[in-house]
Amino acid sequence: MKLSVDVSTGKRISLKSWKTPSDPSIGSFYMELQFLPISEVYVWNGNRPWWRSGPWSGQIFIGIQHMYNVYRNGFQVVEEEEGSGYTLFTNADQSLLTYFFLNHNGILMQKDWIEDRQEWVVSWSSAETECGVYGKCGQFGSCNSKDSPVCSCLKGFEPKHVEEWNGGNFTGGCVRMTPLQCEREMEVVGKRTRKMDF
Repeated sequence: MKLSVDVSTGKRISLKSWKTPSDPSIGSFYMELQFLPISEVYVWNGNRPWWRSGPWSGQIFIGIQHMYNVYRNGFQVVEEEEGSGYTLFTNADQSLLTYFFLNHNGILMQKDWIEDRQEWVVSWSSAETECGVYGKCGQFGSCNSKDSPVCSCLKGFEPKHVEEWNGGNFTGGCVRMTPLQCEREMEVVGKRTRKMDF
């Protein structure tokens, strides 16, 4: 698998999802490599981020659990010039057949061929929990897949749209319960304090 981006030409090689499990026309999800400012792989739903790999450390994508190193996982990221480059996957074990698949729901899967069973088996998935979805709980929201509901607001915040939140749509996020007291900001000048005039 190879994903690439060339900012000078605008050319990108990306992985696209099917529309449905039985319709191979292009769906709304696609996966791309981004170099802003650190390399990451993103899955997009139209023009909205859906999932991301976390930054490339030079050996692993730090947001992917159980990713150990290039020798075991087979990933490498090559930056050719500012904003251009590619990521490449080559299996370290040449006898193992592996492919990546972006399903119609935006879930990236790694499948390995198991010779004894004569079948493809999912060995890794991007959305192991609901919390794997980018921005699941919106601004100032926290996601814990062991809780029900999975989203909660940070301390001092409450749901922005209570009715939507109670219905399971958390993307509106949370807002402060008490507004900031910016008019009381003071600055220290020498040993005296004066009210700041913005």
